[in-house]
Amino acid sequence: MKKIGRLYIVSPEPEGRIPERIIEAARCGADIVQIRSKKLYKNDLITLVRYVKTKIPEGVMLIVNDYPEVAIMSGADGIHGGKGDFGFEDIRIFKEKYNLIVGVSVYDSLKRGELAEKYGAEYVAFSSPFPSPSKEKVFTSKDVIEKAVSTLNLPVFVIGGINDSNIEEVLELGVHGVAVLSYAFTEDTCERVKKLKGFIERYAR
Repeated sequence: MKKIGRLYIVSPEPEGRIPERIIEAARCGADIVQIRSKKLYKNDLITLVRYVKTKIPEGVMLIVNDYPEVAIMSGADGIHGGKGDFGFEDIRIFKEKYNLIVGVSVYDSLKRGELAEKYGAEYVAFSSPFPSPSKEKVFTSKDVIEKAVSTLNLPVFVIGGINDSNIEEVLELGVHGVAVLSYAFTEDTCERVKKLKGFIERYAR
């Protein structure tokens, strides 16, 4: 199984040049890339994931959001889900039967993080420390993140509004890594990914 890296890039809806930017992010330092789509038909999403898999470096982890069947059929490394995507009891099935890495969105809930750990998730993601285009409200306090880092025995990520001006605020809390969406998908994807990776490497523990 691949190592859970620290810089996690999450795609917006994979339209236009977004697939190329996913690949660029992977080649420029992202440890994990997640493909997420609410619009593509299942077969089209499977085709996209398979395509991206052939283009990214071998060590980069490829995750599918929401759809376990797509992750299984595309040969992705793992599946990430939130409320309503799959149950905690499904985690072991995904791991043992399909050899998938499983990540769970826990929002601002330490209890949900504890359940994810209990059922065997490889990592959890808390949101959102900062406002962002996709998450207008701040849901997770620094206190919750610090408590999660000190009590959970699995990698803790944070996602939501993270960029080069505030990433150090969350890295200082001792999180395993950060997940970034909007900031990374611009004309300067490679430059921005490298900049984030530099911050993370300085704080790596």
